[in-house]
Amino acid sequence: MSKHEYAFDVKLFAVVRVEADSLARAKRAIVKALDCASFNVSFEHAQGAVRVTEASVDIDESGGPDLFEVDGEFVYEDEYEEKDSSQT
Repeated sequence: MSKHEYAFDVKLFAVVRVEADSLARAKRAIVKALDCASFNVSFEHAQGAVRVTEASVDIDESGGPDLFEVDGEFVYEDEYEEKDSSQT
């Protein structure tokens, strides 16, 4: 029996870390970097290799990626207030 390669559109969740001077710029950087990005990440499985070859960002009604951490500290995005870095 011959093998076939099947392609699926799968929703994945990933942690993406970005260094930026504001939350808005960090979110824009993610969208620019990952929207329709091509790459090749392989995972070996008992049934064969699984490859992730493309990615795009799902922009929902909240405006993009969900913030959960700033400088290593857990935050709730709806409660997060950016501090002006020029005052520190």
